[in-house]
Amino acid sequence: MAGFAGRKAVFKIGALTIGAVKVKGISIGNTPIDISSDDDAEWRSLLEEAGTRTIDITVSGVEKSLALMKLSVEGTTLLNACSFEFPPSADNNTTTGAAISGNFFLASYSMGADSKEAATFDASFSSSGAITFIDGTTV
Repeated sequence: MAGFAGRKAVFKIGALTIGAVKVKGISIGNTPIDISSDDDAEWRSLLEEAGTRTIDITVSGVEKSLALMKLSVEGTTLLNACSFEFPPSADNNTTTGAAISGNFFLASYSMGADSKEAATFDASFSSSGAITFIDGTTV
């Protein structure tokens, strides 16, 4: 994938685009399973499959909608059909961008409001269940 402007990556919860996001991040984790034994001559051996697979998404930006705050206060923490979408890539002749999608848990939400600045927010989401990666559609 060629480089792209960060503002073109979009985080959505269902059909709701979480707007005014300035910083977006994805962390993918694969916890190994240790299968070491005396036969390994003191070296660790790991199973080829992960014990636990996780994806965590963080977003922060300018507070323009209280949608995330509302979900957090109401206790609606398991969010279905979330997606992190990337722009199409001219280098790969794609007409639609790649996407990571699935169900996510709203793990944290915070909002700050300096009296002389715009109110800002931070939120983090943790994957719950299987997550899919969709390649961009080629021309």
